[in-house]
Amino acid sequence: MFARWEELRQSWRDSKSAEFDKEYLAPLPQAVATATRVIEELDLVLSKIHTDCD
Repeated sequence: MFARWEELRQSWRDSKSAEFDKEYLAPLPQAVATATRVIEELDLVLSKIHTDCD
């Protein structure tokens, strides 16, 4: 997705493209990393619950 965005930015260079980048794309890697960490934590909790219920 980021490779495609870089390709698109070659022809879309205005304030709206900068706004889109800042609002939606720039925060995405951190949001994905946070979501991944939370999902991993939930997996641990659910595994413990499963073990405790057996």
